[in-house]
Amino acid sequence: MKSLSRNAKKYPYALIGIGLMLILLFACGIKLVADYDAATYESILNTAKLVDAFYVNLLVTPETERAYENFADQYLDIEVEIRSLLMRTKIHPLNEESTRIAETILAKWLKYKEAHQDKNTYKSALEQVHWQRFTRLFTAMAVAEEAKRLAAENTN
Repeated sequence: MKSLSRNAKKYPYALIGIGLMLILLFACGIKLVADYDAATYESILNTAKLVDAFYVNLLVTPETERAYENFADQYLDIEVEIRSLLMRTKIHPLNEESTRIAETILAKWLKYKEAHQDKNTYKSALEQVHWQRFTRLFTAMAVAEEAKRLAAENTN
């Protein structure tokens, strides 16, 4: 105990500073996750719906009629929606995971569009795999956004 009181006499401001830092540390919450954004959640669901509609349309179209030009407008409309969703996630602070998922969705969308354009057809086997991949990605993104809403409700 003698050394503590001796050090307290030597460094009184240091001890006060440490005490204040501890008070601040326990008084302040550290935020590591973005806030819930209802507009982003709706954008995720809307974009997923457009992608689903695209793949349903592709599915009911015979492979011989799946020329790229028959789907070009849908590709562009959906790309615009995905880019908008990506921008929305990027401007939201602490939203790295959602941004990463949106970037993956855009990269896959562009890759599959380019392959469709190059081959001028879309094989049914690939269509099913790609559709399932997008479903998983959009589901992950929506679940992450919903978790933010639930976390906000639990802190209030």
